[in-house]
Amino acid sequence: MDYNLISTLLSVQQNLFKIGGPILIFLGVVSNLLSLTVFIQKNFRKNPCSIYFMAFNVSNLILIYGSLLPPVLEIGYNINHTAFNLGLCRLRLYVAFVFNCLCPSYLILASIDRVIMSSANANVRKYSTQRHAYILSISNAVSWSVSLIHVAIFSTIIELNSVGFLCYLQPGSYTIAVTIGSLAKEIITPTSMFILGLWTIKNVRRTRQAVVSPSGSYLHSLQFSNGNLIDIQAGQTIWKRNFSRYYRRNILRQCRNV
Repeated sequence: MDYNLISTLLSVQQNLFKIGGPILIFLGVVSNLLSLTVFIQKNFRKNPCSIYFMAFNVSNLILIYGSLLPPVLEIGYNINHTAFNLGLCRLRLYVAFVFNCLCPSYLILASIDRVIMSSANANVRKYSTQRHAYILSISNAVSWSVSLIHVAIFSTIIELNSVGFLCYLQPGSYTIAVTIGSLAKEIITPTSMFILGLWTIKNVRRTRQAVVSPSGSYLHSLQFSNGNLIDIQAGQTIWKRNFSRYYRRNILRQCRNV
């Protein structure tokens, strides 16, 4: 075994997390804060879809500090408090898993709202309301918080041979099941959003057909802010997909350590 090569790779990994990690965190925080300032604008905050985006950005901020910051501190700066405190370990993993599920689910809710809002059927469009958005946003947060409580229960501190300690799920069939579920989520989420996006585009093409009013002018049923929200939705989807790739690689890396 070439220990010099291993030492070099570990040094490269540490420097990447030490230098690149804070940059990614800074960019992620700034991006989400800027998005929040957009969605609280008067033109957007009355739109139900903006509520989902605001919930997504808040959840994403918490996810950055709960899922990205700890490995940056551990690998880049050798700061790992959660590996020696079971309470912090369980809290960290619980927060990371809950908000990693909340973020894509809010994007899916926003995508569904865009499908509903862009529908040519007036009876369907009436379900796109602020009241429904608040109810679904709160229900979504509560359901994931309750359904993932098992993560906090089965979290533990694992002693690794000649490496140190690792805060992760209890090794065995439970870890395998959670890992499979996490990977399945990362496949289902973009697939669902891709289908909903195509559905929205189909509806938009229909609603953008000009309707001639009695006065002879043209009316469009899709408002300017709604069109902008569809574009923002696409951008948020790309960001979430890139972040999910990092999260998925982090899960696989920790599983290999176990």
